[in-house]
Amino acid sequence: IDLDHTCHKDLSATLTSPSGTSILLFDFGTWPVCSSDLEGIILDDDATLELTQGSSPFTGLHRPIDDLSTFNGEDAYGEWVLQIEDDTIGDSGTIYEFSLELTVY
Repeated sequence: IDLDHTCHKDLSATLTSPSGTSILLFDFGTWPVCSSDLEGIILDDDATLELTQGSSPFTGLHRPIDDLSTFNGEDAYGEWVLQIEDDTIGDSGTIYEFSLELTVY
């Protein structure tokens, strides 16, 4: 994920599989101050640091709030949906890149 936002503490993100399973990737709602920029974030269950435990600008390998392994055993074919929600009026942001790498066994 690569995005800029004027105040990322307003942001939360979910990922939904083609079968409708959703997980929470991150939620910065408890942060006391605004910060910005998620630059080349890679979410992985095996990362040692949860994304919301990092510092701005956020970059590199981080663990999502919910486990990505929740999707294990599901059919990977179909539409995957990334939903990023901004819960405050007056801010703006841009998603520059999002990709999903699936490992099929």
